[in-house]
Amino acid sequence: MAFRMSRLWLGLLAFFWMGTDLLAKEQVVSSALSTQKVAPGGSVSITIQYQTGNPAESQVTGLGLKLFFDSSRLTFTGLTDVLQSGSSPGSGAGVLIGQDATPQDDTANLDGDASTDKMLGLAWAAMDGNWPGSGVTWPVPLFKANFTLAAGAVGPAVVHVLGTGTASGYTLTAGNAVIIPSGSAYAVLDVDHDGQVTATDGVLLLRRLSGSPTIDTGLILFQGQTNSLVVERIESLKAAMDVDNDGQITATDGVLILRQLSGAPSVATGLMLPAGQSNATVISNVEALK
Repeated sequence: MAFRMSRLWLGLLAFFWMGTDLLAKEQVVSSALSTQKVAPGGSVSITIQYQTGNPAESQVTGLGLKLFFDSSRLTFTGLTDVLQSGSSPGSGAGVLIGQDATPQDDTANLDGDASTDKMLGLAWAAMDGNWPGSGVTWPVPLFKANFTLAAGAVGPAVVHVLGTGTASGYTLTAGNAVIIPSGSAYAVLDVDHDGQVTATDGVLLLRRLSGSPTIDTGLILFQGQTNSLVVERIESLKAAMDVDNDGQITATDGVLILRQLSGAPSVATGLMLPAGQSNATVISNVEALK
């Protein structure tokens, strides 16, 4: 019995000694504001920021990114405040080694979204593994992507961020940025079009994001609405539902949305959020869609 207990304690001690080594190392890229409302024809600036997870605030050998967007809805007007080297804003090593001067055609559909047709690439590298440099403020702003929203835009426009190169031993988590035309007749989360955003909308969303084809079972839909209409509406708006900002739209997003619409004080209980995301950021993301 004593031998078994000894092995148990050794196992527990080993678990704590290993600490964050048990978790995957992450490079995390996200928009400072994952959702923004903009008047059609108006300008919008998307700040892309960077941090690491497991462990946090680590120096690495660099990062490569591509930004994807729909040029029929968003007119690119330029990149500003691009992080050039480790000495701006911090000090140390690491430089910008590549940046597309103009958007390129996404003919190969690299982001898997047929609605986005243009892309921009940027890359940073540090031979001594000291990027983004010492003395930076985390999360580190990488650049601002500036656009004009088309005058006749209806429904969310999504900007995808994907990695083209990560530091050795790291995975990349990249969130999307969503631009919502202001002045729409219905809120994004009002998927049953009854003029209100309620827990019923959350139930419908969670059922659909969980893969259910029939989402109105046991619910009374607003006059003129049907299961197929609501499903079609959710599919058209789904790109805006990434409220945990992990670059994917899953049932987890549905759970988070439903909890917030049901009035839960802590929406992230029992769920693992990406590095840099918190209960507060998720609540803010859901509220922006109401």
